[in-house]
Amino acid sequence: MFLVLVLAGPWMLNTLIEYTTRLFQSIPNVIG
Repeated sequence: MFLVLVLAGPWMLNTLIEYTTRLFQSIPNVIG
């Protein structure tokens, strides 16, 4: 389990940051 976290951790973090950034960028479009 620990090995999976070590291997997938950076990828998950990068995906989360990318998702959050995209979310914040889309907020002005939603508010319009």
